[in-house]
Amino acid sequence: MSQLYAVLVGINKYTTVMPLNGCINDIKAVEAWLKKSYRKKGAVNIRRLTDAESSVDLIPTKNNIIAAFDLFADAKDDDICLFYYCGHGANLIAPREFAYSDSVLQALVCLDFYGSNPAEPVKGALTDKELGFLIWKTMKDKPDVSFVAITDCCHSGTMTRDVEVFDGLTTAVRGLSTTFISPPLQEYYGFDTGTGYQLKDGKCSVQEGRHIHFAAAQNDEVAREVTPTSGDTHGAFTYAMLSLLDAELGLLSYEQLAGGIKGKIQNYFFNGSGPVQTPAITPSYNLPVLVKDNIFLSNKSAGQERTYVVQYSKQYGWCIKAGQLQNLSVGDEVTVDTDNDEPLSFTVRETYPDFSVIAAAAELGPLGGLFRGKVTGQLKNTCKFFFDGNIPSDLQRQIWNGQYKNAQGSEAVNFTGVELVTTGGYRPGQDFALSISNDNIILTGPGAQLTLAPTTNPSPDQVIALLEDLNTVASWNLLLHFDNQAATVAKPYQLHLQYSTDIDAGGYIMTAGQTNGSLNPITYLSNGSTEPTFKLGITNTGPEPLHITFAYLSADYGIETNGFYMLDVQPGETKWMRFKDSDEINLSNTSAETVNEYLKICIAAIPGGIPLDNLYQAAADTRSIGSAKPALPPPGTYWGTETIGFNIQPK
Repeated sequence: MSQLYAVLVGINKYTTVMPLNGCINDIKAVEAWLKKSYRKKGAVNIRRLTDAESSVDLIPTKNNIIAAFDLFADAKDDDICLFYYCGHGANLIAPREFAYSDSVLQALVCLDFYGSNPAEPVKGALTDKELGFLIWKTMKDKPDVSFVAITDCCHSGTMTRDVEVFDGLTTAVRGLSTTFISPPLQEYYGFDTGTGYQLKDGKCSVQEGRHIHFAAAQNDEVAREVTPTSGDTHGAFTYAMLSLLDAELGLLSYEQLAGGIKGKIQNYFFNGSGPVQTPAITPSYNLPVLVKDNIFLSNKSAGQERTYVVQYSKQYGWCIKAGQLQNLSVGDEVTVDTDNDEPLSFTVRETYPDFSVIAAAAELGPLGGLFRGKVTGQLKNTCKFFFDGNIPSDLQRQIWNGQYKNAQGSEAVNFTGVELVTTGGYRPGQDFALSISNDNIILTGPGAQLTLAPTTNPSPDQVIALLEDLNTVASWNLLLHFDNQAATVAKPYQLHLQYSTDIDAGGYIMTAGQTNGSLNPITYLSNGSTEPTFKLGITNTGPEPLHITFAYLSADYGIETNGFYMLDVQPGETKWMRFKDSDEINLSNTSAETVNEYLKICIAAIPGGIPLDNLYQAAADTRSIGSAKPALPPPGTYWGTETIGFNIQPK
């Protein structure tokens, strides 16, 4: 059973720079979440360093933080190592040996930081190069251990310490506005060991250990603290992260978590206005991009695991937080992990857009409990992928075994929304086909044509990556066709579509258009570097408020949700869809072929609407598939969808 080793660092009471308020709160909350989450998975080993500790060895000076990495020495195969830092970040002018690639370095500001004279090298700063050396030293002899570094601090040289108020939240920036001078290379931790640092022709590089770095903000953004009108101060990143993990029992991938944190910070803390803070996930070069799809602090893929929260509803009984949007249907099987040794199996009794009712009763114990439920077996509603006749039988067998056998060779279904088909029935333009072209496996379907894997002796990892791609495509296709087949009442809304159909000297002419919700694309013209645009308005013609959510389905099978704001439209009111602070949406096609892309609109008289944010996924070569949060609609409440297609010609 895997174990977790965690070094947690939080610094509030800086003495030489502006103090902070929420870092120790963050670290204590992270520690509590780790202990709660790992109580069944295995042991959790934590070393906490804050400026409130009584032991001198646990005060977060630079030397003590370095020494704390000794905790990771006991990590063994399949264990997870976590370094979590909350405090100030700073920019340092790099030594000349690093200046060829990085003129400015980032650094963690330790408690013993001293840099009163900007013309002299600082003390007490742990640079990104030194942190990289520490990770390399930890991981160089541990090929089957995972390392995650999380930094809730700023990385930008333009950051300030201004305090602002957004909708009752006091916010402050975790970063220093001054750019300091780095110590000379010879004083960097580990340089004197003769290993890890590679110096040649006056240029220095640091060997990189396998790790994932999860940063609270991009290099040109700031990481903020928030203080709700009632509550303790926390880092906006850590606060949002823990609230999302609590809601989903930790069952989110790094990619899903980053998208959810960004949306929560922007839409909830700052109400769709104010500063942007975009979490950044960076795997080391020696890790596959797919690692971003792993469940947070886990070695398992979120797309393959298909595990969701199971909880009790007074209205419906026991529910799993997965529904029609996750391809569940009545009769599917759900296995629930309980506090007992043996998991329990139940069948799905009813499905709704984002949750399902399961046939469970007293077996799950107290009604306030939260459990993990896994969808098992082949789903009834699958996306079919047809093998073309030019794929050799042995290659078909490799792909087939990757989908339908586990690591021990026993029968299993690894990606439950994917169905491989070897017989006829393929419908061009509607179904998906796998064929061979130029020694590569090619996917052809309603979206773009994709190159998935080589045809010559693909490795097991390449086969799994191919199946991950197919799973991504299946999720895209599911959302494209998602609708309320049971809706019988008249639509309580009107759509107002304006789109560019012609070009004059002043640019595109916006023309009113109609849509009946079909998948027939509207053709958009292209004119050199000018991109066509469209606007979408929605009028509520019914008696109840409507809550409207959006998702954009790109031709490369990505699903974009994070830039959209949910619309709350009162009876008689008209509102326009907004994406990234604009109500005009540009359409771009940089390929040589015409592509079809789609806007999915979910319209519901359900408070909170039909949540799509956790369905975000990157394109089919950087996968991420998620689970939506449940909204429990009263029986008979209206909900439906519209799908607008765009046939975008190349420039």
